[in-house]
Amino acid sequence: MSTKSLFSKKNIESQQLDTHRGLLEELNLPPGLIAFIRKNSRNLQIGLICVVLVILSFVFYNYYS
Repeated sequence: MSTKSLFSKKNIESQQLDTHRGLLEELNLPPGLIAFIRKNSRNLQIGLICVVLVILSFVFYNYYS
């Protein structure tokens, strides 16, 4: 058996696990945008909730009237 197997204990221990890889990295977003989203995540969530509430209130008001 070859000593250069991908599943050998020495090879597995030498690899560093990337523990900070998340959904934003999987979407291949630029690092600057990822940093901006992480820094302003609370403000972005509040803004998104406000936009959804405005849209829903407009739709339900038109349905009511």
